[in-house]
Amino acid sequence: MENPYSKYLEGIKVPNNIEVSNNPYAKYLPSEERQKFKITTEGNRGSNLTNEDMTEPGEKSYDLNPYAKYLKGKNINDSDPNPYSKYLTEDTKKSDSYLKFISKISPLTALGEKTEDLVEDIDGDSELWKKVAFATQLGFFDTYRGVKQISGIDTEKMKADQKKLYEFMQNPDGSTNYMVAAAYFGSAILDPAGWLLPITKARTLYKAAQYGFVNSGIAGAVGYVDDESILDTRSKQAGASAIGGTILGPVVTGVGKKLKGEKVFTRENIGIPGFDTPSIKTVASEDLQKIRLQNEAGKKDRDAFARRKIEIDEPETIKDMPSDKSKLLRGPRSFFREFIVKPYERKFGKPALRYLTNGEYGAEAGGAGAGFAIGYTYGDEDTPITTKFGRAITGALIGAGGIKGARMKTITKTFGKGEDQTEEISESLLDFLGRQFVDGYGLPKNFKALKAEAAGFSNHIASKFTYMAQKIQKNLTPDEQKILINLLEGDTKLKVAPVKLQKLSIESRKLITEMAQDYVDMGLITKQTFDRNKDIYLKRSYKGKLENRPFGEELKNRGATLTVTKDEYNKIYKKQKAYTTTSQKQSKDGIFNEVEGKKKLIKGHRGWELLPSSETGFKKLKKDDPVNIRWEYTKPQRVGLSEIEDAAYAIAETGRAGSATLSQYRLFDNISKTDYVFDNLSKVPRDLRSKYRQMPTTPLSKTGGKLRYGNLSGKYVPEEVYKNLLATHNYYKKSEFLKGYRTLNSYWKVSKTAWNPTVHVNNIMSNVILHDLVDAEFKYLLPAWKALMKHNNINKAGKMQKSELVETATKYGVFDADLLSTELKNIQATSSAKFPYKMTEGVDEFNNATKMARNVFQDSVLDGKLGLTKLTDWYKFEDKVFRLSVFQDRIAKGWKTQDAALDARRAFIDYDIDAPAINWMRNTITPFLAYTYRIIPILAETAIARPWKYAKYAALGYGLNKMGDVVGGGDEDAERAVMPERKSGRFMNVGFLPFRNIKIPIPPDENGNPLYMDFTRFVPGGDIMDLGSGSIPGLPAPLQPSGGLAGEVIFPLAGYDLFRNQKIKGLGAGAWEDTKVKGKAILDKLIPNIPFVPGTFSTEKIEASRKGMKTPFKADQQEILAIAQSFGFKIDKADINKLKTGKAFELKRKIKAYKEQISQLRREYIKGKINKEEFTMKANIIAEKMKEEAAKYQIKFDKATYADRKEPFENMKKLFGGKN
Repeated sequence: MENPYSKYLEGIKVPNNIEVSNNPYAKYLPSEERQKFKITTEGNRGSNLTNEDMTEPGEKSYDLNPYAKYLKGKNINDSDPNPYSKYLTEDTKKSDSYLKFISKISPLTALGEKTEDLVEDIDGDSELWKKVAFATQLGFFDTYRGVKQISGIDTEKMKADQKKLYEFMQNPDGSTNYMVAAAYFGSAILDPAGWLLPITKARTLYKAAQYGFVNSGIAGAVGYVDDESILDTRSKQAGASAIGGTILGPVVTGVGKKLKGEKVFTRENIGIPGFDTPSIKTVASEDLQKIRLQNEAGKKDRDAFARRKIEIDEPETIKDMPSDKSKLLRGPRSFFREFIVKPYERKFGKPALRYLTNGEYGAEAGGAGAGFAIGYTYGDEDTPITTKFGRAITGALIGAGGIKGARMKTITKTFGKGEDQTEEISESLLDFLGRQFVDGYGLPKNFKALKAEAAGFSNHIASKFTYMAQKIQKNLTPDEQKILINLLEGDTKLKVAPVKLQKLSIESRKLITEMAQDYVDMGLITKQTFDRNKDIYLKRSYKGKLENRPFGEELKNRGATLTVTKDEYNKIYKKQKAYTTTSQKQSKDGIFNEVEGKKKLIKGHRGWELLPSSETGFKKLKKDDPVNIRWEYTKPQRVGLSEIEDAAYAIAETGRAGSATLSQYRLFDNISKTDYVFDNLSKVPRDLRSKYRQMPTTPLSKTGGKLRYGNLSGKYVPEEVYKNLLATHNYYKKSEFLKGYRTLNSYWKVSKTAWNPTVHVNNIMSNVILHDLVDAEFKYLLPAWKALMKHNNINKAGKMQKSELVETATKYGVFDADLLSTELKNIQATSSAKFPYKMTEGVDEFNNATKMARNVFQDSVLDGKLGLTKLTDWYKFEDKVFRLSVFQDRIAKGWKTQDAALDARRAFIDYDIDAPAINWMRNTITPFLAYTYRIIPILAETAIARPWKYAKYAALGYGLNKMGDVVGGGDEDAERAVMPERKSGRFMNVGFLPFRNIKIPIPPDENGNPLYMDFTRFVPGGDIMDLGSGSIPGLPAPLQPSGGLAGEVIFPLAGYDLFRNQKIKGLGAGAWEDTKVKGKAILDKLIPNIPFVPGTFSTEKIEASRKGMKTPFKADQQEILAIAQSFGFKIDKADINKLKTGKAFELKRKIKAYKEQISQLRREYIKGKINKEEFTMKANIIAEKMKEEAAKYQIKFDKATYADRKEPFENMKKLFGGKN
């Protein structure tokens, strides 16, 4: 039959062995169906072609690919028409995918797609070497194929390749073709992606295993996933590859070392932490050998130590503090700041801000402002502007009136419970609520600065001890740490101690002595006590006694204490000596028992000694007068009590206790020196005396009379200072149950933040904008990052570096306010030694469970077994960079160091909140309240003092959306009309701000669907005024109660999904089935949402996209978009038909809820709770709401149904007069 379309083929040369389909619809078929090889008996298809069959230069090709002119020699034979090509330039005519075009002209693509030629040239009877070659190239480019699969390119073709591979792996008799299989899997190991992390450069086998785990895991995650394989998900493939890399890495490294002639299986080359340093005997021998060689020439070259060098020299200090610069800006920016910004701030911005925060009617104004904002933003996008303003005015009146009423109501409360004296204080309801909900309510201006300085001092001490503890842990084995702790406590003396132990002992002792001097300076210990213990003091810890760590614990008398009569002391206790056989067990009268064994007197032990409180005036006491005595535990007794002999942990504990105690007493001392504190009431100005209170003089128990409030004890302070300090003390005396729950809740918070990649992306993006809102220069971000990277790290010369900038920021408390260090202060490593997970006698089940959870957290997270330590470190680092940048900005602008530190803390969410009610809420019902609580004042301040900041970002949002409309085409009004409610609002629900779901300038998919991206989480407080969702109407979304960890368990057990605000689906099939459904719901809530981890929401979404699963409610999604969403980039296609389906379902859900309300009314009517008239009236009101809702949705459906779908670049085309 003659080809009916031959007239369209004039000038097109078709090779003789090509059969062109006569099907009139052939142009819609794939190229392999449109043009087929003729069947011959002269060999495989294509093998009978000659040079005469080639297309000559200048002639038209049968290939319809619009990029053919770019692909000469690339052997690409598929056509690719684009319905929007008429709007593109000639160079990119008929393109529907830039990615596809780039992939086709890439040299790597050309090499990779040689496999496709082999498929065409190989059939079931091919020679073995061809099959091996095909399998080799397929495996070698596994990652490349995986990237194509993720991007949605040539997925069907790659499935065919994989199917062909399986055919080649099987012999005709059904057995496995091992050569083909070996070629494929062997070449997969040589995939170029595996060269990105140099395993062969690893110094130890342990490091090689780590590199192999990470590298192979990444390669497996991005490799091609075969649905027919046992590794049918990206998660399984990544896990299997990681395990394989962990095994292969050390093998490769070991072979490399063997080829170099090195020994492989030595302590140093294996490199497992804790087993990679020489034994004590080895080190001692080497030290002796070093002494012998001391006077010999060439010692430096011949002296080889089989251990890492200990860096004990003074670290190199990097001078990177910014200088004060009066002229930071030039040109237009300088003009804008000098002639617009500064006059506005001086005349309006700052005065308005001061009035609203500190003015006489500031509280009423604030209440009115909050009420106005809530009233205006309540409702949806379609609410009339007159209705919004009406609600806003009502909200303002209610807010101001509520504050006014609270001023008039008076309450009385007792303060000082548990102290040596109590105070009855009357205050207004407004003051009471202010103190509960407002950070630092009514406190003097410098009070917050004094607390920040004390916190910085604490952190400064703690950082030194942390550095020292890490140094010990890194360089000493567990056995060596035991020797070091005995050296530090004076229990052991080595005649020839290894050099590294000597140096670390000297460093540690110097650090402890410096801190002990601070105790003397504060009056916490006497000079006599200091001199007696300066060479042996180290905080001791015992297994099973790590849970309760009260304030000032190290000030308490160590060992056993008793109260006896003077006569008993002289006749009994004074005579007991300490021997090596003296047990830690005591008789009923307190005397220590003796055990069998070689008895030897312990020299230097003082036996039972009088405490200082009893030693003074002891001779004047009568024989029956009580005295306090103490026994210092001997080394054998401490061993019997299970002392933790871990030097690194002991150093860390010494620093933790000391930094906490010294900082608190430093705060009390600094407050006592202010001009608003007086020694007695007569010195207080007469008109202020009624508002002053005397601080308690309560002693700390078992400390010999040391006062809880230090130098502030007994002095007169302002009433708000008194209430604040006492309330803070009482807060830390909360119940053991609450302490335990707070611990568990802290772990849960970390799993929702630091372990979630989406939160990392959101955190960085929103911090960039927040950095600008607080008026800091971006140029300081890079220096901040560099300073943090260098600080406490080794430079190329092997020298430890210290950044002056970071050190100063640490000292002044810039970093104390980040989420992890503040929220997780109660998380403590139990020890570097692993304790068994066992129940502790005398402790209730809940706290035993909490302890078990802490041990699991320690082993799996803090010790890095799950690889989550890096995620928490990165999370802290992200915040530190921005805080340090603002700190530099303020210093450069001439701020005082303390003020600059305070502002840096404030700018990036100071989680150290001084408001009891807020702290209770964030630890219970609203776990992430702190961010919202802190961000609202910053946003309000920006709106009042720097409104142009919002104008700038609004313009950026509108501009980006307009570009998206130009490039993406479609009908934006129609698309937005049928978007889900959660994506249809504007930023902060403010009418003049851009939509939070912005149309992005990316070409549409093959079906013409444009792309939108939800920027809500990229903007600080972007959802702060979402009032329409949640279980409590009118309450902003971030303030909706969730219950934290308890809520994740309790609500699913009750059958309710609090996040979706609906019942859990699938219940009602029986008790056992309901238990499984509820259990899965709890598990889904608790598993951290980490991509590629089996069972997580992100992983399931990625796998569904890869497998091409479809839903009538959402546009078909490429795997690459699902991965992007899992990392915080919420990009979605706007398929208007599927959006309409989802919108209809949304309406159906609302109508169903209204019908349930009417059914409830009907049940009340039947039960006689309401009469017929009341039922009819209420039912009619609900029915009217149903009609209004349906009419509102009908307008949306009409917009979508009659959408004017613009083609991409149509607006651009009009802009240039219709030219392409």
